[in-house]
Amino acid sequence: MAATLTRFKSEQDRLRFDELYARLRAERWPSSPREADIDTPLGTAHTFSWPGWGVPVLCLPGWGATGVMWAPMLTHGFGGRPVHTLDLAGHVGLSTQRAPITEMTDYLPWLDTVVDRLGLQRVHVVGASYGGTLALLWAAHAPDRVASASLLDPGGLMPVDLPRFIAWGIKVFTASIAPLPIRRRAAERLRTRMILDPDFMAFSRLVHRRVAFAIPDGAAALDDAALRAVTVPTLALLAEHSPIMDPTAAASRARALLPDVTVEIVPGTGHAMAVDDAALVAARVRRFLDNHTATVEPDTTG
Repeated sequence: MAATLTRFKSEQDRLRFDELYARLRAERWPSSPREADIDTPLGTAHTFSWPGWGVPVLCLPGWGATGVMWAPMLTHGFGGRPVHTLDLAGHVGLSTQRAPITEMTDYLPWLDTVVDRLGLQRVHVVGASYGGTLALLWAAHAPDRVASASLLDPGGLMPVDLPRFIAWGIKVFTASIAPLPIRRRAAERLRTRMILDPDFMAFSRLVHRRVAFAIPDGAAALDDAALRAVTVPTLALLAEHSPIMDPTAAASRARALLPDVTVEIVPGTGHAMAVDDAALVAARVRRFLDNHTATVEPDTTG
């Protein structure tokens, strides 16, 4: 079968997405970002940037998410560091795709190009879920680019339990259109408070129902050699109630194979910890970055 590109199932779906995404960007960013479109072999990469001092932070979103998923954590901040988020090629958002993406490693030269064109030397990469897998792969591929990696309930450490993850997603989306009392109970039971955010959930339902994705699913774990190649300081925050993996097993594998890792199973959290528990997660990441500031050369590029 010939490779295809990710697409909306109809023009009406695309227009509805554009409307919802414009509203989220207008309402959720804590301050207006500087935006750029960067030409890459995969297509145009759209970035959102905020100034600061020190080695910049680059945030990689999860499957089907966009750069705006980081708005809650940006509200709490990364200790005054410059921050860049982006929309992933082949997912949804303002980045474009003009070439097939058949392997997760296809994103590595794309990330190299983005960082080059932003004029950055090294970055602290922060990745959630699918973005966590990319962060691990990129850290192994380009340790000269990656100062540290912070992983938020990431893929890559263990094979993703796809049936369990899909069942969780169905429950979340079903609950999101229920009456408010039911939504409140479901948000607590599923450890997913974003169920209570109607605009965010309308956006997510549209993406997962009306987009035909043509990208690797990222469900496979990195092999032992690939994890041992991640030599940069790494923070792994695993959700106690993760629907994608057994956090205890993932913590054990991370400690056994990652050369320089700090692992925490965060009590009470679910897979969407970057959104639902933004204050707690941002504080953990800031502390980790502060503890490793002396190990990297300061970079004032913002």
